Amino acid sequence: MKVYPLHVGDTRVPYGQFYGGSGNDWVGWRAAWRFMTDRSHNIIVPIYAFLIDHPRAGLILIDAGINWDMAHAHRQYYQRWGWRLITDEDEYRLTRPQELAAQVKRLGYSVEDIESVVLTHLHEDHLGGLREVPQARVVLSLDAWNSKNLGVFSWREWSPSFTFATAEVITFSSGPFHSFDSSQDLLGDGSIILLPTPGHADGHLSVLVRMAGYELLITGDVIYTLRHLDFEQVRQIMLGKRMREQQIDSIRRIRRLREVLPGTVVLPSHDHTTYQSRLLEIFLADGELSDQERQEIATYEARLFTENWHLAPAALPHFVEAQDSGNVGSVAEP
Repeated sequence: MKVYPLHVGDTRVPYGQFYGGSGNDWVGWRAAWRFMTDRSHNIIVPIYAFLIDHPRAGLILIDAGINWDMAHAHRQYYQRWGWRLITDEDEYRLTRPQELAAQVKRLGYSVEDIESVVLTHLHEDHLGGLREVPQARVVLSLDAWNSKNLGVFSWREWSPSFTFATAEVITFSSGPFHSFDSSQDLLGDGSIILLPTPGHADGHLSVLVRMAGYELLITGDVIYTLRHLDFEQVRQIMLGKRMREQQIDSIRRIRRLREVLPGTVVLPSHDHTTYQSRLLEIFLADGELSDQERQEIATYEARLFTENWHLAPAALPHFVEAQDSGNVGSVAEP
């Protein structure tokens, strides 16, 4: 089995969306307001999808990233006034080589060959590429399918990227899986396990891929970066008490899973650090990790965390002001 990270563009976000959730400014309705109004502390983060080449089930895409129109025809793409209120015309960046079809082709496949798309959740930056794979079955959780993250309206009614009318809806009926009370064996052979990790969004799920001698855990947005495993010190935006409690519980379960399966390598969708760009993306260019590559990842983690998943002081993030007249800064590297 092979797993490939696909860097399908970038997005500009407020620093507080990623790292402000441990205080009061990025929690609940105040967080939603800051998300829409904070324009002075922006950072650029990547958007990743993941392509699995399964020996029996063929090509399985985990999330779909963004599409060309989202980045280059934003105003025409987002017709509803609500989306224009909460999104910016220049928030997405996508080059032609980064498009989903181009990346899949570069790996020697075709988007027409993708059999299934598993959605970790129904946020726009994970849905845009769906229009490139209309033939694929779409898999998501029941809670995601029924979610109304915009209050009265569901994402299905608002999102231009929501291009499918039906889906295979899963209910995590395969029983417990280590630290998780429930799970879904996607193919019935134990090779790909879907795990409920709600909090960032209703019905959010993560995907465990069982490789030869180790596991890969695709976490979607339950953690934005590897550093978010330390939820005591680093938290992303938290939209209310219920979602905060769910997300912290999901992260706790991931941490316990790592203790049971210590060889598990975590694959976030928006990690802007060298962990994603210089380790995961390069090491998984051939679809798998060698023993030496896994050791290098373990060494990186050991520098990042002390005991009990606490970040070392030098690894704590802080905002770095832009060096030019622009308003896009950066985040200190671990």
